[in-house]
Amino acid sequence: MNKSTGFTFIELLIVIWIIAVLAAVAIPAYSDYLERARAIEGLILGQVLKRPVSEYYQYHGRLPADNQAAGTHTPEHWRSQYVQSIAIVKGQIRVNLQLVNIQGQLHLSPQINPHDPLQISAWHCTSADLPMQYLPATCQ
Repeated sequence: MNKSTGFTFIELLIVIWIIAVLAAVAIPAYSDYLERARAIEGLILGQVLKRPVSEYYQYHGRLPADNQAAGTHTPEHWRSQYVQSIAIVKGQIRVNLQLVNIQGQLHLSPQINPHDPLQISAWHCTSADLPMQYLPATCQ
């Protein structure tokens, strides 16, 4: 008896089909993951400006109008591969993102402490133009 070993052509086609289905699911999910990581970079850079805004508010009793009032660099100074600029606009920190597939803004808005009106108690992160799948978890 001559016993053949190895895979048949049909078995190889099934394996290739399974790999193709897995790739079709994994590649878009990985792409979304990368875009979210790029947006997180913007969030981290934007958080650097929380302290100057908070200090300005404690000292003056009002939110800074812009980067100059808060004593920070110009919006264009805060650039990275995916961050175009970070501007302070009436106390709100606006991170302008240019991701690979989309462009948008993250907004970091201060919340004034109701028990101590000279302190910022929290910051809220939102975005009006970035899809939910690209937003960092703290902004959803």
